[in-house]
Amino acid sequence: MDRNQYYQEQQEAKRLHDRISSFMEDFKVGTLLGSSGIRKLRGAKPLAVFTALFTLPFGGVNFSRGIVNNCTLGFKKDSAYEFLKNPRYNWRKFLLGLVTVVVRFMDVLTSEQREDYR
Repeated sequence: MDRNQYYQEQQEAKRLHDRISSFMEDFKVGTLLGSSGIRKLRGAKPLAVFTALFTLPFGGVNFSRGIVNNCTLGFKKDSAYEFLKNPRYNWRKFLLGLVTVVVRFMDVLTSEQREDYR
């Protein structure tokens, strides 16, 4: 792989990370995780683990390569597995809250009172 291609891939990865970070901030994903009982007991912050897991399919990376073999993350694979399998986390409440926020956002964009730029 030549340097130009490597540089382009690095820039694309940075843009993807920035977009996902923006999504997490705009839709208050950290707050939704907390209100759903998804809190830090020990180790990594839930938002960091969720963000890493959420990013995998958008980057075209599988779990093994993205989490298990990735030493640049602030947590190990055990944290990710514990995060996913914890029976006390209310994933339904989290997903319902996230969908509600996204639908409200889309409602504003598609309402009859929106500005028309024709």
